[in-house]
Amino acid sequence: MSFSVVFQTTKEDIFEKEEKKCEKQAQKLRSTGGIYLDPDFPPDDPSCVGRILDRYDKPTLQDMTGPWCAPHTFSESLNDDWCVYNDPWPFHVEQGNLGDCGLIAAIQCIARRKELLEFILPDREYIKDCGIVHVRLFVNGKWEVIKFDYHIPQYNRRQVFARTNNNQLWVSFIEKAFAKIKGSYANLKGISCTEALTCLTGCPSTLIMIDKDKDLEDIWEDFIKYYSSGFVMAAATPYIEEESEEKKVYVELNLENGHAYSILDFKQQDDHRLILIGSTHETSPTTTEFLPIYEDEIHNKLSACDQKKAENKLFWFRIEDFIRYFYRFYICEYKEPMFEKCFLQNAIIPWEATESYGNHVLCLDIKERQKFEFEVCVKQRGTTFESLILNIHKGATKNDCGELIHSFLESCDRLTTEPVFLDPGTYTLFSVYGERFKDLSLEWIVRSPTPLDGVSMYFNMLPDSDFAVSLQTMIAKNGLKEKNEKDEVVIYNWFKNRYALFMVENLSETNYLQVRPAALGSVPPMSRRFVAMFSVHPAKKEPEHFEIKYEIFSWYRNHLTQLRYRLVSYVDDPDDDWIGLNCPVALK
Repeated sequence: MSFSVVFQTTKEDIFEKEEKKCEKQAQKLRSTGGIYLDPDFPPDDPSCVGRILDRYDKPTLQDMTGPWCAPHTFSESLNDDWCVYNDPWPFHVEQGNLGDCGLIAAIQCIARRKELLEFILPDREYIKDCGIVHVRLFVNGKWEVIKFDYHIPQYNRRQVFARTNNNQLWVSFIEKAFAKIKGSYANLKGISCTEALTCLTGCPSTLIMIDKDKDLEDIWEDFIKYYSSGFVMAAATPYIEEESEEKKVYVELNLENGHAYSILDFKQQDDHRLILIGSTHETSPTTTEFLPIYEDEIHNKLSACDQKKAENKLFWFRIEDFIRYFYRFYICEYKEPMFEKCFLQNAIIPWEATESYGNHVLCLDIKERQKFEFEVCVKQRGTTFESLILNIHKGATKNDCGELIHSFLESCDRLTTEPVFLDPGTYTLFSVYGERFKDLSLEWIVRSPTPLDGVSMYFNMLPDSDFAVSLQTMIAKNGLKEKNEKDEVVIYNWFKNRYALFMVENLSETNYLQVRPAALGSVPPMSRRFVAMFSVHPAKKEPEHFEIKYEIFSWYRNHLTQLRYRLVSYVDDPDDDWIGLNCPVALK
């Protein structure tokens, strides 16, 4: 058996490398008094703008073929005091002459998430004095640094696309990063909220159609659950035929059809359940004002101009009206940016191998209490994994798994744990999967909101029996227990994430148990054995009745039985994939 671990490049490595490149380039520009011009997305190339259609699919009459402007040269409110961001708010975000409301609504959603905004667009000195901008986006499943210059498309020296109109360029820069990815500003038309939210956060996003027949209470509870989890949300109105009666209703409400809006807050006022909606244009709906946009403490800190903008772009909507006038919403399962370390664990086992080779486990030495999230993915070409288990033990040594702290099970080949706090000590992560292959790789990702420099990570070889003990301990700790006093037999079953796992424990000091199917082998005295695992249909909340059958017999009969099975080479073992994991383990 051969084993190797490859330390993979993390997003921190990528970001640090690009930061050094930008700083080095900035030093050269400062020595010459030059300003950076992006050769891959040049500010004097009309193709970078493209043929612009407005949000009504009509060609714009504005001529944007001229050179783009540096921030301090716009004829609007921008001047030498411009900045990347300074106390940004959702109502600062204004959609320009593009049909990219999905992107702009997503940008509105992150305005008050300071840690995320600073992560996406780090504010560096070389942005202002050298014109070098870099934006971090999650593109095609990986983090990338999008580098470009600070020049912005203009018409009559005014910004024509997304902007803030308050000397802040963060919205314009993020939109430009997306335009560079897409090849031009024109290609931003129709970008979806799900794509934009995932690119901004690196987290999965989902489109959910609104079920207008669903109970209002259930819909409200779902929204509160998403909001309490810190998820980012947006919504969209349907496309409606022009000149229709329904269209007139939307016009009267100042609601744009086929348009994306940000979802910013939820509150309950008297009998009203309210959602705070953000518009990408200064055309907020004429709905009943149930609440002021912000509470007095926040409202009074805003300038008169910002107070006016908030009133023109944000509005409270009753849940009933939301369901009536919107037809879908978007959920981004946002999690705070984390530090990462990635490993690729490779194991090669000869096909002719019959003995147990054991396997490697990931170990962590932690000096201070820290929050972690673990992800493990089984890589095997041409194979579909039905289940993956991850057990975290504390204080494990060879032939002793230590204390089981956490258990996770997923019905797929990728498992991501919930956030867990681990106290100082040594921890061992057992990844338990049912298959055994000649070539197998495990991709590990260790995440934490705090730096991982003080955490030692390494791999140890442990025997298969330790993996069996880990699996058995998990079932015994979490499962239901049914004891037959007469037979001195205990049967455990644990139902988790559509899977049912079963284990048999033999408390007799003399008798053996033969569990059906017989090919599984016997359970010796004072030992236990994992005997079955099967999936349950998603529509069923618990497994159907499953009966564990066994026989009790003496050592002599067991000896003859084992001999007979060794002589029969073609036994069909339904659990053969779980080689090493269903071996009996002696009770302590």
